Amino acid sequence: MEEKQNEGQWFVIRHEKCGSVITINTESVSRSSSSFADGGPRLLTCPNCGAVATEYQHLKDFLEAQEKLHKDLKREDFTIHKEKRA
Repeated sequence: MEEKQNEGQWFVIRHEKCGSVITINTESVSRSSSSFADGGPRLLTCPNCGAVATEYQHLKDFLEAQEKLHKDLKREDFTIHKEKRA
């Protein structure tokens, strides 16, 4: 039986140092952003080498701001992406 896919948007984070790729969904980030019972933050780490990428709460804040920016664009045929320059 197929597992139902999460709603929301999907993003890819690439760890430049080791080449690992992390695929995230806005819904799973939202659920994972709450702190641990001991008060410490939840961390997004590289599945390959264990390096810390960011706190889930910071990632949630970024994704919410990104979604708001896209909604505020006046026309649906405009998008915004970070340009990587050499």
